Amino acid sequence: MWIEGDALDLPFTDCYFDAVTVGYGLRNVVDKPKAMREIFRVLKPGSRASILDFNKSSSLFTTSLQSWMIDNVVVPLASGYGLTEEYKYLKSSILHYLTEKELEELAKEAGFSAAKHYELGGGLMGDLVATR
Repeated sequence: MWIEGDALDLPFTDCYFDAVTVGYGLRNVVDKPKAMREIFRVLKPGSRASILDFNKSSSLFTTSLQSWMIDNVVVPLASGYGLTEEYKYLKSSILHYLTEKELEELAKEAGFSAAKHYELGGGLMGDLVATR
């Protein structure tokens, strides 16, 4: 069953889930602190959230590779399916996204007891794992 809801006002009671996963979504939320507090709210004590997204790397090489991949692989492939506009925004959204330290701090400010960001795919992506 699928339930559509607002990430800033999740339609679930407190302490409802054993885990929460977000894939390429937090980067697109207008109020990231509020979304993180909602994730915290719906998790049972001791449960975890895993938030996967593109990584905002401090490495010039990784940033350059990521930019090249978006311009030369992702957007051209998306264009072949008529989805140019849906993917063209990626570079700017990654540029304005949070760093790994900022993500860890965001989770802790929302109430999580622990938060660790892991780089994946040679630093092109990252996964924030936070424990309630």
